[in-house]
Amino acid sequence: PLAAQTKTDCVFLLDDSGSMCGQPAEIVRKFLLRLCEQRVPGVDLRTRFVSFSESTAVLPLPGDDAAAGVFPLHTLDADFVENIKTGIDTLTGQGAATNLSGAVECGLDLLAKQRARDAEDGTPPPAAQHIILLTDGAANRGLRDPVKLKEKLYDGDETVFVHFVGLGEGIDEKFLTKVTD
Repeated sequence: PLAAQTKTDCVFLLDDSGSMCGQPAEIVRKFLLRLCEQRVPGVDLRTRFVSFSESTAVLPLPGDDAAAGVFPLHTLDADFVENIKTGIDTLTGQGAATNLSGAVECGLDLLAKQRARDAEDGTPPPAAQHIILLTDGAANRGLRDPVKLKEKLYDGDETVFVHFVGLGEGIDEKFLTKVTD
């Protein structure tokens, strides 16, 4: 018999700023396409992809109500993959700035709204909720103090795990280390 699926929610925050142009943006696109094609056995993954530079944009999917700010997480299945490929192709690293704190706020908001929808629908909560931020760590908009950003990340919501993944040659390791220590 197959083991029960572990429901996991994951919001991917994708740095689309100018410093991600070229190889880093290509790495992000390839990673996302591979993630979409290779599902993890035993994990029922619900996800959303959010691009960010100076502002954030949830990559659109059928059923979204952008005017009302309704962007439910979707199960990573064949329909999701087909619908999200166009959004993934728009990631080119052309944004003017990097607002990491704005991206994190968007991710936390998406997960909180999903928890509220699940509670309203009587859906059991996921085993875990994650935010995975793919960036070079060069924050130059929004909250730029790594210690204050860390406080914001872990301010009262211990149900969400936040992961930073540094990409590219100009990774600001010092900043990312201070946020995650």
